[in-house]
Amino acid sequence: MNGAGTHAYQLGTDGQGRDLYSAMFYGLCLSLSVGLGSAVIAGVVGTVFGLTARLTPAARSTTSSCASWTCCSPSRPSSSP
Repeated sequence: MNGAGTHAYQLGTDGQGRDLYSAMFYGLCLSLSVGLGSAVIAGVVGTVFGLTARLTPAARSTTSSCASWTCCSPSRPSSSP
């Protein structure tokens, strides 16, 4: 590393004279694009799998929209004496 930084190179330069700020900024842009791209791909794939699983004839015949909520509802004590 050549120096701690100057007015022209805020973070200094590496051994070959390249600006460290621009290298760090390039790495930041690359990391963000990979992260956002993978999140979009995961969302699309998950949506497709979820819709496919829900809309297949086997899934529609065995479950109903109300049946999935009744198993998770809290039980209430009966009001009869």
